[in-house]
Amino acid sequence: MIGFGSASSSAGADVAVNIITYLGAGCLLVVIIGFAIALYQEWQMVRRFDAEKQRQRFFDSLSNITPKSR
Repeated sequence: MIGFGSASSSAGADVAVNIITYLGAGCLLVVIIGFAIALYQEWQMVRRFDAEKQRQRFFDSLSNITPKSR
């Protein structure tokens, strides 16, 4: 019987292992890229919030100027 030897089944198992490995590596790559994008967006949001807070602090300090110091 051709194709039912141990070498044939071993080659099929190797192909299956390679497919599963590449699928797993692809999924891991997608997760890592998604995490990097989310981290970058979070960093931008925190940076924007800090800049707004600093601007607000500056305008609050301007409003606290007393008439004597003007």
